[in-house]
Amino acid sequence: PNDNIGNPSNGITNGNFPIFHKGNTTFGDEKFNKYLELSKLKLINKQSKTHKTKLNIGCGDQILDGYINIDLKNKSADFMMDVGNLNKFENNSIDEILGIHIFEHLYPNYVSDILANWLSKLKPGGKLILEMPDIKGMCKIFESSDKNKRYELLNCFYGTTCPETPHLYGWYDEILLD
Repeated sequence: PNDNIGNPSNGITNGNFPIFHKGNTTFGDEKFNKYLELSKLKLINKQSKTHKTKLNIGCGDQILDGYINIDLKNKSADFMMDVGNLNKFENNSIDEILGIHIFEHLYPNYVSDILANWLSKLKPGGKLILEMPDIKGMCKIFESSDKNKRYELLNCFYGTTCPETPHLYGWYDEILLD
């Protein structure tokens, strides 16, 4: 190949794992960063057979210890990827998928496909944990609240405090089960 990454004769790999340093630009090199991500995924998929693997999907700024933190926009996450497609992880390799306030940001038309994708990644007996706003509870509070509290609750309904990632749907027990 015409790139040097993965070529053991150039001294930049050790087995299947990259060791690459070019001046002070190693971590700024886009090719290296892609290779590093692939190597991290290889290691995760390999270790998932013997170690508990837990994903915190759509983590935002909630980076959790003990989890592989995934977010499309947060550069502090372990992986920057779309949570609707976890195909970089092997099937039956994940023990737990945690989604804190991510589900309401998904288009309802795609939820069945997204859930099927997530469930295919879980090991038998694996857990899918979703935390979502309590819409019924907010409605009860809304009725008896003052104007300021109602504005606050409307922000919860529509996700207007973060316009770059608005709430797309309001899930509650019955429709979630459907």
